[in-house]
Amino acid sequence: MARREFDVPKKGIGKPDFYQKAAPSRPVLGTDQRQWFGLWTGSVGALGQAEIPLYAGVKGWQLYFAGGWVFCDADVVQSAQIDIERPPLPFLPIIVFGYKIQAESFWHDPAVVLIGENQKMRLLLNNIDIEAEHNYYVSFMGMEEKI
Repeated sequence: MARREFDVPKKGIGKPDFYQKAAPSRPVLGTDQRQWFGLWTGSVGALGQAEIPLYAGVKGWQLYFAGGWVFCDADVVQSAQIDIERPPLPFLPIIVFGYKIQAESFWHDPAVVLIGENQKMRLLLNNIDIEAEHNYYVSFMGMEEKI
């Protein structure tokens, strides 16, 4: 087998270090769609609970809830619950989960959880630690669509 030699052009010497073409990944939304984000930071006392309003229906829009993250600053067992209020019914849980340090709650198909224009969504965050107050970071996302 004959030896093959390759000519490798030098990069970074007198030339910019980047590709000539880029294909950024970005969401593709329709004209009647927009991204939705919810962010909350705060602390919850020992054996306490925080009620965090995540979404209040916007007239003419509906939310396809995709999920999110909940972080705690300590390695202790915590729990969270996402509720939806669909009048005339009260808030009803759609997911309840326990976690340590971090929790993820995502649906692969965001159309699974739909919040209409007259509905609300909230997060109940429970600090189960009997001794200390902890800091929390909550981030949720979805897509709003004009109806």
